[in-house]
Amino acid sequence: MKDKGKTKAQLIKEMAEKHLRIRELEKSETERVGADEALRLSMERLQLALDAANSGTWEWDLRTNENIWSEELWKLYGLEPHSCEPSYEAWLHTIHPYDRAKTEQVVMEAARKGTELNAEWRVLLPDGEERWLMSRGRPLLDANGQAERFIGVVIDISERKRAEEALRESERRLSEIIDFAPDATFAINKEGEVIAWNRAIEEMTGVRASEILGKGNYEYSLPFYGERRPILIDLVFSTEEEIEQKYHIVKKEEDIFIAEADVILRGSNRVVWGKASIQRDNKGSITGAIESIRDITERRQAEIDLAERTMQLEAANKELESFSYSVAHDLRAPLRAIDGYARMILKKQGDKFDKDTLDRFNVIRSNALLMGQLIDDLLAFSRLGRKYISLTLLDMDVLVRDVWKEMQNMNPCC
Repeated sequence: MKDKGKTKAQLIKEMAEKHLRIRELEKSETERVGADEALRLSMERLQLALDAANSGTWEWDLRTNENIWSEELWKLYGLEPHSCEPSYEAWLHTIHPYDRAKTEQVVMEAARKGTELNAEWRVLLPDGEERWLMSRGRPLLDANGQAERFIGVVIDISERKRAEEALRESERRLSEIIDFAPDATFAINKEGEVIAWNRAIEEMTGVRASEILGKGNYEYSLPFYGERRPILIDLVFSTEEEIEQKYHIVKKEEDIFIAEADVILRGSNRVVWGKASIQRDNKGSITGAIESIRDITERRQAEIDLAERTMQLEAANKELESFSYSVAHDLRAPLRAIDGYARMILKKQGDKFDKDTLDRFNVIRSNALLMGQLIDDLLAFSRLGRKYISLTLLDMDVLVRDVWKEMQNMNPCC
């Protein structure tokens, strides 16, 4: 069967080709619509990101000086949208006078070299408020490698700048406070850079604040150890295991660490006591650490000398105790002889003595006994240093009578 000179097979082939073409067109349209939808979603996401970051976008044609600012960018510059013609000059006019020359130099340098733009500056809002902005721009180069356009974004960084300024002010106040501390004291930020170095530590180490402020990489360890190494102030950020590996004398109390170490100060071996603690902001975040150092070399030597003298005194006391026992034993021998012979005389001839003679022999015996008691009391007194003090009641009447009686024995003629 033929149709206008075409066979059935040819017609079927043409219909199949037309159907395939229609399918391809439908697919192409679907892909285009999908791409448009994907682009729309991407633009919406970008806009949400810009809004969240409080930022705006810009384009700058270096050939025509034409500028395109997003709606958000006008607000960041403190301008009514479309209140003027977007241009390089209009942007330059929004910059704080103190930052204008420096910022323009950075922009012109990036345009001349065709490099990425990275600048920060302030703008003055109509109400007099200062706002900090940061711009990042990327150049689009021509065939000769010259920048012909820039596209970029501007972000409000006022909060960050205020936080940085607050931190600098806090560091300044901290430096002023510790400058008058009696102990050698210094402080570092969380990056390990010295932010305070007081007068006392200047005198201790011979290193001036102007020579070390702002320096990191363990610069502060050099005056103490002659090398760059972690010291106590660094250990507040470490685990206890790491601390025990470096310091054998260390005490930890929450965020505070106390230790003693042997160091070399100005070529002399010294012993120092250190106390370091973590510094936190009002949110509890770590901002740095501070350490106070005290030279205890003389105190340590005094403790050693005291310990030696104590040992010598204990040895002397032992010798004195031995001597006291020896003396007491030697003194008791003649007393026993005196008392013994007095008793023998009284026993054999006592009935022949008159009353005065008997009284005198009794005085001899009582004084011999008293002397023995005094020796015992002296020995007991020598041992008081090794006994606890105990309180007892004392009858003063009996004590007075005993003293009076003793005085009468010592002066029998009175």
